[in-house]
Amino acid sequence: VYLPGDEKDHHVDGYIRHNNKEIAHLGGIYLPTTDGKGNLSADVAFEHFPLNVINPFIPDNMIELGGDIDGTLAMKGDPSKPLLNGELSLDSVSIFMPELSALFRFDNEPVQMVNSKMTFKDFDIFTKGKTPFTINGNVDFSNLERMTTDLKMKARNYELLNAPRTKRAMVYGKMYVDFDATLRGPIDALMMRGNMNILGKTDFTYVMKDSPLTVNDRLGDMVTFVNFNDTTEVANETIQPVSINGMDIAMTMHIDQAVQAHVDITPDGSNYMLLEGGGDLSFQYTPQGEMLLNGRYSLISGEMKYEIPVIPLKTFNIQNGSYVEWTGNVMNPQLNITATERVRATVGEDGQSPRMVSFDVGIALSQRLENLGLAFTLSAPEDASVQDQLTAMTPEERGK
Repeated sequence: VYLPGDEKDHHVDGYIRHNNKEIAHLGGIYLPTTDGKGNLSADVAFEHFPLNVINPFIPDNMIELGGDIDGTLAMKGDPSKPLLNGELSLDSVSIFMPELSALFRFDNEPVQMVNSKMTFKDFDIFTKGKTPFTINGNVDFSNLERMTTDLKMKARNYELLNAPRTKRAMVYGKMYVDFDATLRGPIDALMMRGNMNILGKTDFTYVMKDSPLTVNDRLGDMVTFVNFNDTTEVANETIQPVSINGMDIAMTMHIDQAVQAHVDITPDGSNYMLLEGGGDLSFQYTPQGEMLLNGRYSLISGEMKYEIPVIPLKTFNIQNGSYVEWTGNVMNPQLNITATERVRATVGEDGQSPRMVSFDVGIALSQRLENLGLAFTLSAPEDASVQDQLTAMTPEERGK
């Protein structure tokens, strides 16, 4: 409802209903002033406002909101820079991230808004674990065109991930971290600095949606049959990846030696790598939207199960000293991984009786991920005569 006043003032009274229940109410007065800025006096009240009404507007269902909010917010003064005061109470508010199968639960403690500053005092965010991710600081709304933050974030033994495997999840399993960081600056130029330690009891799996190692039937990509009379066929729109331009992140990461990381090379998990090791990495997100990662993840053990045509599924043990190294591009690391399996076979040489020889048969991954090198290795470490013959061969001959 809108009503004009006798003093050129404007009165507005409105509400939002959802499922026949009022969930928000707005009332206010706007009075023009001689300087042209005007004067605003308004109040907004939330009554069990359900956050899931926002979900249809989130692209690709990247996150799903749950719970509701209550409280009031008063706005006074210049409409472009109003003075905000009030309190918001969170009731079972949560964020679910389908790609990670991760659910984050927010503290039910009320959040104060005093003189346009929203203050967080030991505000906790939980997953399935009991230890919280704690936030202290404030967000300044005094200039709505340039809101600023000054937040400190800390967590110890935080269960960042505890998720089952689902069809959509790219990561599942358990991940525990120590986290210490600051987030400061205006919203359009945020700066984050800090460090994160991935603790040794972490055991998680990353699913490669498009593995460069898999061998598939590519005929479907060569020939496509189209019925031009079929009007139900609609071309998919190309969705540009979202980048948070202006944000400047610099984080150091330490990975404990006991961390176990699984990589499913095929979606069904039959071909996989189990990596056990650690290292120190440095992550950057530049204001231009570029992600950079530097450092080495050194492996002390692990295994690789791999199958290609005419060769059955084999389990190879990853050798100590293998590593994955990043020198900038997050998605294109340098691989140096050797995995072997001990096989015994009968060897017959001229003038000698056949004998059993132990061979180390293996796979060597090299080069960068986008141009992955795959080679087969063969050695006989316990038989000098056979090893001399293998050494005299070229890598291609040994591979055959």
